Amino acid sequence: MGELELFLEVTMDFWLIRETRSDGHIARVPLQLKRSTVMDTIRKIVCCFVLIALQAQAVQALTIAENGQAQAVIAVAAGAPLPEQHAAQELARFLNQITGAEFAVQNQSAEDRPCLLVGADMARTADLQFKPEELGQDGIVIRTVGNKVILAGGYPRGTLYAVYTFLEEQLGCRWWSSAVSTIPSRPTIVLSDLNLKYIPPLEYRESFWTDAFDGDWAARNKCNGASERLEEKHGGKHIYEGFVHTFYPLIPPDRYFLQVHKQLSVLLKYFQGYELSFQTYILLCNYAFL
Repeated sequence: MGELELFLEVTMDFWLIRETRSDGHIARVPLQLKRSTVMDTIRKIVCCFVLIALQAQAVQALTIAENGQAQAVIAVAAGAPLPEQHAAQELARFLNQITGAEFAVQNQSAEDRPCLLVGADMARTADLQFKPEELGQDGIVIRTVGNKVILAGGYPRGTLYAVYTFLEEQLGCRWWSSAVSTIPSRPTIVLSDLNLKYIPPLEYRESFWTDAFDGDWAARNKCNGASERLEEKHGGKHIYEGFVHTFYPLIPPDRYFLQVHKQLSVLLKYFQGYELSFQTYILLCNYAFL
């Protein structure tokens, strides 16, 4: 019969199928479908798409605050670690600054209203498969599950970082220094569907600057280095053995460079008046010296 190209064409009374044959002729084959039947089918299809779209919008749109009134609560487990409790308080504090509303912090999830679930234990009330051990110490998860928002992460700092990331990326908060920040004003907060999982590739993060040593600023900007004044509520910090100026303890001159050590000691006493100490360096650019 040859190649066929089929097209549907709506007329006043029925659909026609235009059939293109191999000999170039076009034939129209009528189908016994009345216009009322066709239009009724189209209406049903359109209604199905509209209902699907409305349902998807209802699932994705989650109202946290409306006109300065809290529409959600914050939940953290009663026996949660101190960093998770601090994360819940920080979330309530900044949501209050953003919306003007007071957000209740409670020890159980709410079924009749949106709920911000802070910490691993609360995350498992919405997702039984949640495994904080897979996130390391600083990894985070931000995810909507029904009318719940999971804000949790690995121990000890992950949950705190999840809250700060949520405030930063979803609500526009910025902490420029310990004294300067940008906290937007948004009396109404409506969230779309969220699904973020992130594990930082760098274990140690530090901004070596005097003001950056402030513990709150460091935590809000996810710095966890030895120089920051991070407390238990911040989840502590990374402390490696040795920071800088480590040649002296790692390669003690009196053990590895005894003769050189004696010569340098005499020179240093003569010219500068002090003993070799932890500030002593190896002259790496001088092959003869090494």
